[in-house]
Amino acid sequence: MNPTRDNLKQSSDLQAQQDLQTLLTILPAEILQKIQDNGRQEALLEIVMDLGRTPSARYVDGEIELSDKEITAEEIANVVANIGD
Repeated sequence: MNPTRDNLKQSSDLQAQQDLQTLLTILPAEILQKIQDNGRQEALLEIVMDLGRTPSARYVDGEIELSDKEITAEEIANVVANIGD
């Protein structure tokens, strides 16, 4: 085993977890709740919020719909406005 490589991987994994938690705090409440209810954040690859489409979460083993409501321009603007805060 390479201790340096292991330390870098642990650091990278920790940063990814922190980044995900930050992202989750700026999502619309309904989307956040659905992701939390699913409880598989370690397998989450991406959250898709395309204007005029229903949001989804893509996991390593598939995709789930997060709402039956289409994403609005306001929802996207709110997420974008909070990125980097």
